[in-house]
Amino acid sequence: MSYKRSTFIIDKKFQIKFSLLVCLFVTLSSLAYPVAIYQIFELFLGKLPESEQGQVALIKDNVLHILIVFQIVYLIGAFSVFIFIGHKIAGPLYKLRRLLRGITDEHRLEKAYFRKGDYFHNLAEEYNQAINAIQMRNDKDIEYIDEVILYLNNLSIVIPSDKKPVLKEIISRLEQTKERFIKTE
Repeated sequence: MSYKRSTFIIDKKFQIKFSLLVCLFVTLSSLAYPVAIYQIFELFLGKLPESEQGQVALIKDNVLHILIVFQIVYLIGAFSVFIFIGHKIAGPLYKLRRLLRGITDEHRLEKAYFRKGDYFHNLAEEYNQAINAIQMRNDKDIEYIDEVILYLNNLSIVIPSDKKPVLKEIISRLEQTKERFIKTE
């Protein structure tokens, strides 16, 4: 099943925190080159005659301003990219959380399908295998309960009438138990 999700901020707390942490790492690691360039300019300025230092200092200031602007643009771009990457992580986790709530709140087993570019397809496969295993066990238990109900109905023919209400109650409870089994959608 392939579909597109139009909302990119699915888990705001996770995606913003993830993007900010990655941007912080990118910022700290990319500060080395402006500092290095600044140090090179300072070293170069110290070796120039004073008459040329003013012009080179102006160039240094312009280069540093350009580097700051590039750094800001780079960080905005990196933040946007990591929001998108976080979207490919948060989307499947959100869907899996919703599916698990469906099991506990609505007694519904539903298969997991993630978008083509999402991460964690192996998690969806394992979840679906678990759902299949639960459904197979449910089917076996329902089959057994049906056999027991059939046996008890046959037994009700031969038991004394004073025991029939108890047997009827047992059959009723078995039917109720059978209804509680979760079916896969």
